[in-house]
Amino acid sequence: MGRLDGKAAIITGAGKGLGAAFAVRFAAEGAKLCLVTRKDMEGLKKVAEQVTAKGAECMWFQADVTKLEDVNRMADETVKKFGKIDILVNNAAYYFGVERRPFNKISQEEWDMMMAINVKGPWLSWSGAFSCSQRVTLSSILSGTSYLLKRMTDNQCL
Repeated sequence: MGRLDGKAAIITGAGKGLGAAFAVRFAAEGAKLCLVTRKDMEGLKKVAEQVTAKGAECMWFQADVTKLEDVNRMADETVKKFGKIDILVNNAAYYFGVERRPFNKISQEEWDMMMAINVKGPWLSWSGAFSCSQRVTLSSILSGTSYLLKRMTDNQCL
C-alpha cells in the first residue's frame, strides 16, 4: 500500500527531468496519473509506459499551460477519468535550451515565453483545477522546477 493510493495527480512537464521523476515515484506510491507535456510527446509516451509498468492508472496528453482552454481540458479530462483531482504538480517550465547569458542579452520573445510558461502557467493550472472545484480536493500543490520547488499543503508553505 502506497502513500498515494487512490489519489489523482496531474503532473505538467512530465515528459522529462523532474516531471518524469515525479511521475515514476507517484506511480510507485499508488497514484492515478494525468501526465502532460507541451512538446515532448515522445518523452511523455516513455514516461507513461514506465508508470503503467508499475501498475499505475495513467492518462497522458499534450497541453500548453499558457492557454486557459488547454488547462481547463487537462482538469476536466482528469476529473472525467479519475473522478477528482487531489494533487497538482506544476512542473512545466521553460529552461531546457535556454542559454545562460546576461539578462540584457535575452530576447523579448524568449523572456515572454519564459514568463508565460514559468509564471502564468502555474496560475492557469491552478485556475483550471479549481474550475472543477466540486470534484477537487487538492490536498497538495507542488509548484516549481528543477531550480525551485515549494510545497504547499493545507495552506502551509513547507
